[in-house]
Amino acid sequence: MATDESTSRATATLVVTVSETCLTDERAINIELNEILNNDRTCFTAGQRVYIRVFPQPEDLDYTIGNTNGVIIADPGNDGLLEVEDEYVQITDGTGNLSYPLHSIDSIEWHGDAPCPLASVSYSVGQKAIQCSTGTCTDSPEDELAEGVCDVTYGVLKISYKSLFKSYYAIANEYGTILIYAYENLADDV
Repeated sequence: MATDESTSRATATLVVTVSETCLTDERAINIELNEILNNDRTCFTAGQRVYIRVFPQPEDLDYTIGNTNGVIIADPGNDGLLEVEDEYVQITDGTGNLSYPLHSIDSIEWHGDAPCPLASVSYSVGQKAIQCSTGTCTDSPEDELAEGVCDVTYGVLKISYKSLFKSYYAIANEYGTILIYAYENLADDV
């Protein structure tokens, strides 16, 4: 049976969600040695304190921390803010990611075709994602399709910021390798 080509055609559809922001609230945990409290040591003997920093993302993430050799002890007197100076973050399609979860911004400098002033940067406290607003702003080239909307999507941010960390120390009972681990507590873990 022949098909009448004049009445049949190819079609397609696509559903796109437009959000107020494209930033996501991700959950993660970073663990690292605290080089200040460890006096830049990376080699430890049995019985020595091994100071670590834990960066929960978001800051109020409920987590458990442990290790495989000895004990690990919370050290809240050494909790604090890590100052990250002059990190360069590539902004692609309006967003980029920092090395640490952001607590507060100290300074920002835009390197690109269009400015991304501090007032145009959006972020969620305790997250690594940052976004240069593509909303209405001044001193930026305007998008040809939408009058008054900035075309701030590609470039590099030079940013100095603070990141909140929790402090712990581990003490190994004997020589060997210690695995220090942390995991998010889920509601059904209680």
